Amino acid sequence: MDGQSNVGKSQYRDGPRISRYRVYLDDVNHYDLMKRGLDKLGLHLGLLTRQGILLQEDEGREREARVLALDVPRPRDSWQTVPGARLREWSTQATDLPILTVWPGVDVLGEPVHFDLASAPHLLVGGTTGSGKSVCLHALLSLLWRLGPKNLQLVLIDPKRVELAKYAGFPHLRGGQVFKGLGDTLEALADLIDEMEHRTLQLRQAGVANLAEGHKQGRIDLPSIIVVVEELSALLFQSREAEEPLVRLAQKARAVSIHLGLATQRPDADTFSGLLRDNVPGRIALSVRTAADSKIVLDETGAKKLLGTGDMLLRPPASAPAQRAHGVWVSGDDIRLCLQAVLRPLPGPP
Repeated sequence: MDGQSNVGKSQYRDGPRISRYRVYLDDVNHYDLMKRGLDKLGLHLGLLTRQGILLQEDEGREREARVLALDVPRPRDSWQTVPGARLREWSTQATDLPILTVWPGVDVLGEPVHFDLASAPHLLVGGTTGSGKSVCLHALLSLLWRLGPKNLQLVLIDPKRVELAKYAGFPHLRGGQVFKGLGDTLEALADLIDEMEHRTLQLRQAGVANLAEGHKQGRIDLPSIIVVVEELSALLFQSREAEEPLVRLAQKARAVSIHLGLATQRPDADTFSGLLRDNVPGRIALSVRTAADSKIVLDETGAKKLLGTGDMLLRPPASAPAQRAHGVWVSGDDIRLCLQAVLRPLPGPP
């Protein structure tokens, strides 16, 4: 973006937080040697650790076996923040994308990153305190800029009673509230199971395989439902009863367009059990404490080396290569502006 140069057998480009070097290896077998040298590189560049230095497959058009992408962080005072206002711009202007498209942030070179939540179809967001996990959830709720209550319902579960309270008042809320208490949460999950079974019956009667097909043929007119759990570990600590309906939804709800977004700062085996893990293929890993935590969230160890504050590795379907991205900063003012636009629609995109 800001800089581009040729240095020996490498090229670099500056993004919002890092400089990405395209490194050409004389011999593909030098990959392991280079990987082992990242700690020395960090010391040579004056970094206290190799935090933020990642070596990845090059994302250029060529995808040559000998070309790698080396991401090197710049000083924090040179970082560029991506404002929450960009979410409205992206979501309202992208008329050719699927209706459940979300934008978690920008790639390392500053280009917007998006994926279809329906194809995920469920998502785990994992990261420590301060990693940007909650702000990532706010960015995913950019769906509110694009879809009204007729097309989208939200079930927001916030056992910590902090982050999702900002959405009280949105007409999209199923049940008219953000669920905080355990009793209300379990009732909401039981209601979702009933809704899933009812929708499944409707699909069968209409002779269609899924809700999208029913919409296309004009046989079914139902909104998509997004279920967000702000802190999965806190919910399961209160009661393990919540796990069973979440597993059932993860197993069967995709066809009826009910999608889970589960966030946790404790991505351990107790929180993200085998049944849940097997049925939640989409992953967003922010900075985590250990390589083991990274493996649970992402099936690889790279999230331990992320910079925090919204730096993430994104893998919407579990089989896809992980992509590095930087989150959008969504403030309370951004959420209030979105609510105002929902209650009093504005005349088109800015």
